[in-house]
Amino acid sequence: TSLPKGMEMPLGLTQFRVGLSEGRYTESFSLYVDPALGVNGYWVKDSAGTWVNLASEPYGGKMSTEGGRTRLDFQIQDGGQYDADGL
Repeated sequence: TSLPKGMEMPLGLTQFRVGLSEGRYTESFSLYVDPALGVNGYWVKDSAGTWVNLASEPYGGKMSTEGGRTRLDFQIQDGGQYDADGL
């Protein structure tokens, strides 16, 4: 019910945990999805509660096609606002 009007989630909510090696504070991710699903980004809420697309240029990400799949590239900084635990 808190989704913006017209927002669909064909995969539901995707959640994952990553353990960073000592001295690393940022990790890059690539998520591959079936293009038939119409996925248009990797969306998360920012600290103000606004949905933002981490797989978009303003957030340092990108979308492309690779091997017949849609590829979503994005980064998350440990302790940053998109880090789930915020530590």
